[in-house]
Amino acid sequence: MVKFEKVKRLEETDIKLPERSTLNSAGYDFFAIEDIIFNPETITRVFTGVKCELMPNQVLILANRSSNPSKKGLVLLNGIGVIDADYYGKELITRIHSIIPYLPLTREEQKRVILESKISKYLQKKIRYQKQFNIELLLEDDFINGLIDKLSNSEQSMRDLNNNILEYLALPEYEILSNPHSYQRLTLTKDTLEDKKNFRLQ
Repeated sequence: MVKFEKVKRLEETDIKLPERSTLNSAGYDFFAIEDIIFNPETITRVFTGVKCELMPNQVLILANRSSNPSKKGLVLLNGIGVIDADYYGKELITRIHSIIPYLPLTREEQKRVILESKISKYLQKKIRYQKQFNIELLLEDDFINGLIDKLSNSEQSMRDLNNNILEYLALPEYEILSNPHSYQRLTLTKDTLEDKKNFRLQ
């Protein structure tokens, strides 16, 4: 038996209790008690206004929707939340890490995600190439703008696009590994978008 109730401070308010969206839903959908704006690369607490009564041998798992990370850039900070049966009486709160907000981003903000954010695959590779091979990794403006234009013409998220940079680095990385200490700079250009073989190693 799982029993959801309002916490004491919200007993007189009109909040939505967890519910199954379909007959065969694996779990319950939870609802925040207020509208929330998630800012990039921040941790935000989400209050549910709900407490849960469990049987002594039960546990409640708070899990993310599978589409939230890729489509909205939202993940639970601790992966999953574990609610013990003796936690009854306390409000269920989750902390959500906003990687990339599901908001329209300006072109400059999109560039910052690709070049500077904590999840930037380019930045990770740039640091690795410098340390391991003493090679500078550069992305020309035409390459970056081409990537962003691809985003606007597809259903990809910024996270998908950021990860796609790895595809363009696969061939030059193989060349670097095959000929270590032979190059000083790797540049991806607009031509690289058209053909992954078109990159510059100097």
